Amino acid sequence: MAVRSFFHPVLVLLPVLVWYLYRKLSYRRYERYKGLAMPRSPSLLFGHLEDIGKAMRAVGAMEDLDSRHPDYAFELLRKEAGNDGAVYLDMWPVEYPTVQIWSHSLAEQISKSTKLFKYSVDKSPTVHAFSDLIGKDSIFSVNGEEWKSLRKIFNSGFAPQHLMTLLASIVEKTGLFHARLEELSKSGDIFELNELTTDLTFDIIGSVVLDTDMNAQDATKETHPILVHLKRVLPLFDFHSIIEKVKPAHWVKLVKRGILANRVNSSVKAVIRQKFRELHSQTNGAHSNDKGRSVLSLSLKGLTNLTPELEENISAQIRTFLFAGHDTTSIALQWAFYFLYRHPDVRTTLVAELDSILGPDQSPTGSLQTILDRGEDALSKLPFLSAVIKETLRLYPPASAARMAPPGSGMMLQLDNGTEVCIDGLIIYVVHQGIMRDPAVFGPDENEFRPARWMGNTDMSMAAGGLDVKEAVTEQIPASAWRPFERGPRNCIGQELANLEAKTILASTVRGFEFEKVGLGQMENGKLVGGELYKKYCITSRPCDNMRMKVKAVDKT
Repeated sequence: MAVRSFFHPVLVLLPVLVWYLYRKLSYRRYERYKGLAMPRSPSLLFGHLEDIGKAMRAVGAMEDLDSRHPDYAFELLRKEAGNDGAVYLDMWPVEYPTVQIWSHSLAEQISKSTKLFKYSVDKSPTVHAFSDLIGKDSIFSVNGEEWKSLRKIFNSGFAPQHLMTLLASIVEKTGLFHARLEELSKSGDIFELNELTTDLTFDIIGSVVLDTDMNAQDATKETHPILVHLKRVLPLFDFHSIIEKVKPAHWVKLVKRGILANRVNSSVKAVIRQKFRELHSQTNGAHSNDKGRSVLSLSLKGLTNLTPELEENISAQIRTFLFAGHDTTSIALQWAFYFLYRHPDVRTTLVAELDSILGPDQSPTGSLQTILDRGEDALSKLPFLSAVIKETLRLYPPASAARMAPPGSGMMLQLDNGTEVCIDGLIIYVVHQGIMRDPAVFGPDENEFRPARWMGNTDMSMAAGGLDVKEAVTEQIPASAWRPFERGPRNCIGQELANLEAKTILASTVRGFEFEKVGLGQMENGKLVGGELYKKYCITSRPCDNMRMKVKAVDKT
């Protein structure tokens, strides 16, 4: 009787408990976000994981290292959800639930300064996946006043007027790039442009940030240890599927990644100590007026004691600049050269502009010398070149943005229909490529490479203080619809450097060399014969085949 009397109330309460748990989980997974579009109501246990898996398989994403970027799968899911500007995807328990932003007006709510978030919505905790490489106190991942103080320290190093004083170094490294292209034009070999542009931008970022030769392009010199370790560790940050993460090989990879990242850190710290000693010696010696101009030198200026804590913090920022600074320009250059190959009419227009501004000497050496002699005066008078770069970044931005409003912060997203939804605790994934291919903004040719759409609105510079992109807006395209460097207070600190690099390299290369795509993206008689080129995921998004090319020097006789 005692046993029976004990179970009787439990059996009565069990359905109530089950119903309570069901309602609690249902609210967590679906009901509190019902204002957001979604492919369908998420599974009570697995959310949208099944839908995401199907979409990944449908577009061929993540099958191997050359698989399509997940953005292609997310685009399919967005269509299933009705092409709304904000789409909810529940990836729990594998990943945080996510709201994807596909509208420039909604993205602006995330990136602008507000009473709730003075420096825009906080960075997503997912950025800590790169902490091994860039450090836990990186300007890329910290928030609030900590971020603000770091930005203030390094702003001067990336200011346009300061970067122009480093133009000679950019020109020198670009000359090495041209020498490699000359050799490849003579041999006729097929090569991966990704390797050449990455080496070039590593050389430039090493010089600008560290005042140190990486020796990435000169085979006669020993490659700097920083670059040796960076090249070994970066491939270990590739995408990992759920299945891969439980395999022993994945954990071995993580250990190896940690070891190599630590070597990068140690190599950067060695340079920091060396530069500190040099600056301290100059301050107290006969060469006190010979001040370093690199980003590192400016950050060390005024320091009398380099403590281990300061050294670690500075190293984190330098590693961030090296990591982020080389990839953005490298990827943009690859796509730009490809688009000029695929659109000879655009190349013809660009060559005509370069002839009119840089003069009749079309050789890479002559172009570089003109750029060095005239500097900003020449580069600022190339609007069509700026339009080519801007259109390239519109179609293939190197990355998107990820933010998160902490739970309980009260972050409300106002949708286009006026509905407000609290998005606390969600990863906010701002899909740059989706926003910059929005047909409602860019028209029915949103996927076409058409630089002329930017003529009259080619300003890519940052305003004084580096906090806002200048609002040079045409009637057709809102400023917020172009955001490869993001917008608002936390826009990319290296935007001006990327712009200066891209202009210098393209302006000095386009008239001297012609590229020919091999394999995917190859054209014959104006028609695509090699299959469509697409982007893959490897920390950033880059051409799937590393841009396999041939190159020939242009006959100038």
